[in-house]
Amino acid sequence: MNGQTSSTNWGCIAGVAVVIAVICSLLAIPMAVSAVTTDPHEWVREHYTHVSGDDPDEGPVVYSSSDDVDSVLAAVVAGTRPDERQRGSATTTSLSSPTGADPQDVHYLRYDDDWLICVYPSGGQTQIEVTEFDEGYRRHAGHVGPWYHHRGSSFRGGGGGYGK
Repeated sequence: MNGQTSSTNWGCIAGVAVVIAVICSLLAIPMAVSAVTTDPHEWVREHYTHVSGDDPDEGPVVYSSSDDVDSVLAAVVAGTRPDERQRGSATTTSLSSPTGADPQDVHYLRYDDDWLICVYPSGGQTQIEVTEFDEGYRRHAGHVGPWYHHRGSSFRGGGGGYGK
């Protein structure tokens, strides 16, 4: 009987261990996801030096880093997970960039309908510009025009017809 009791105890211990491992993994997944999907403005504020601006609804809030553009861009993308990314192109060079940087050097990160972050070189530093999406779109419309179309889903059109 001792052998049977011993194997039953080990079976219970193994079962409890499996349940604990499943619970721990279920708790770890949301924590890992929330560590990466924090508010983009908050994340930038915690990692870079504030330069100017106070309210991203009113205009850009600018932060700075001594790291190169590619390093800053990689860190911001990894820390905030943008919904879309764009880089200025040669076709937009005729438009002056509100950042003062060559439009080809500006990287645009969109976060749903909430935020627009621009990462670009400026005077030997890297600037990180955070704006509320609508304000940022108005500011950079010539460079991020295609993004605005995703916001049109609420438009129902004019005239008669179903689905309005």
